[in-house]
Amino acid sequence: MILAAGCAGPPADPGTLRLTWSSDPATLDPAQAVDVVGGSAVSLLYSGLVAFDRDGNVIPALASAWELAADGATYRFTIPEDRTASDGTPLDAAAVAASFRRLLSPETASPRAWVLERIRGAAAFRAGEADDVPGLRVTGPTVLEVELERPSASFLGLLAMPSACVVAPGVPAD
Repeated sequence: MILAAGCAGPPADPGTLRLTWSSDPATLDPAQAVDVVGGSAVSLLYSGLVAFDRDGNVIPALASAWELAADGATYRFTIPEDRTASDGTPLDAAAVAASFRRLLSPETASPRAWVLERIRGAAAFRAGEADDVPGLRVTGPTVLEVELERPSASFLGLLAMPSACVVAPGVPAD
């Protein structure tokens, strides 16, 4: 039986990706996806600043590069000008900052906002005690600076999680 299946012709539509999951994702919103299937779907639909390679190493995704300042708590991400969402909306430094604020916003009430709580001022913003996140700074169209409360060896790994994927401003996530 296996041998015969291997002799089948090409798929009817080679441009279609078919996935089999144990259930449908509950949401396609990175800020709300808390289940394995939802996180898997989000990771296929959106990109973060960084991602994990097959060996679990953090690699560039939307960001082409990053630098860590001497203080060990300030990252400077470079985002190439050609990055866009699937609808063509530019995914520049301002879009990434807006997406991070959306994840942290009390209105979003994300159960996964904790992945960004190491950013300076993020906890106060999430609690509704501040109007902005001072640790998120857009210093140019292609540069986002992220200042943490203190150095964190795991921060880049947190940015590779599905909840930190970037949703373009004005684009519904679900």
